[in-house]
Amino acid sequence: MRAKTLTSAAAIAFVLAIAACALSDTAKGATVGGAVVGGISEDNRAKFKEYIAKKNLPSITYTGELVVGADLPLSGIPLYVVPSEYGATMYRFAIINYLPVLVDPFAHKIVDIIY
Repeated sequence: MRAKTLTSAAAIAFVLAIAACALSDTAKGATVGGAVVGGISEDNRAKFKEYIAKKNLPSITYTGELVVGADLPLSGIPLYVVPSEYGATMYRFAIINYLPVLVDPFAHKIVDIIY
């Protein structure tokens, strides 16, 4: 009986640890099916690019590698609020090397590049 209780407790702890990791990754902009959780959906990308074009925001030159997960400098890159109609309210966007990118404003990491 005691062995069953310990085995059950270990199994529950394992499942809870996996669930905690999954939630942690989702909060940090994990990808699910190719889309960033909390990001801009494929359906909204074209409209979001039109929105950005109308704003006529300046592009910042970045000499580092422009990839998802790249660390951006803490200053020198203006971050703009993503309107809620595009869905990525937890992130900000910047125009870097003429590409719109979603940025985690706390970690200053690129979470998505809008092509």
